[in-house]
Amino acid sequence: VIRRIPRKVALPFLPQRLDPVFRHPAMAPAQKRVYDKIKKQALAELDGRMVVAQNHLVAFSRLCQLASSMLEVVEGEDKDGFTTENPRMVAPSSKVADLLDFLEDEEGQLVVAANSPQLIEIAEKALTSKKISHCKIVGGMGSDAMAEAVDRFQDGSRRVIFITAAGAESVTLTAAHTIFFMQPDPSWRSREQKIGRIDRIGQDTTQGGIRTVYSITPGTVEER
Repeated sequence: VIRRIPRKVALPFLPQRLDPVFRHPAMAPAQKRVYDKIKKQALAELDGRMVVAQNHLVAFSRLCQLASSMLEVVEGEDKDGFTTENPRMVAPSSKVADLLDFLEDEEGQLVVAANSPQLIEIAEKALTSKKISHCKIVGGMGSDAMAEAVDRFQDGSRRVIFITAAGAESVTLTAAHTIFFMQPDPSWRSREQKIGRIDRIGQDTTQGGIRTVYSITPGTVEER
């Protein structure tokens, strides 16, 4: 009987993860005024209550949005044709300003994670004005558009790529070794899924490791 002895094969290793970095951009004055007003109202409504009503959760969502940008109310229609008021994230945004500061101080390509497509739109406009090349992968994009965005980022023709949890599942973005969370994600699984876009076999381990940067607005619900 002849036994074939397998050759020793060098297995690829994932890069080391560095300690997370936390940045603390302050809200713009206009943001803070509106944030404090909604916070005060929400706390007054919750005082002494054992059950949280749906409208109180709406207030909490507004606080999460205001921690990233200003809001404006846009009139629309619901499915029955009735007029509705829908809040929309607009500039100024402390998070977008922090992202621009980070890009100015750092070199190389960057993956930027956010929960809100509206916040990504604000950031895209800011990067365009600064002539910083970028692309995005968000929910609802076709497979061809997603593949093109990945190719442009991986070949170095785009410095920044924006991703949401809905859009970036299973894609490889190893051209970057840093991921910047423009909004904190409360879900550990979702955070890991996003970090996993750069923490993959094929990543350049000579960069020193995978960097995770969190932008947290002080004095807001994001600190929780």
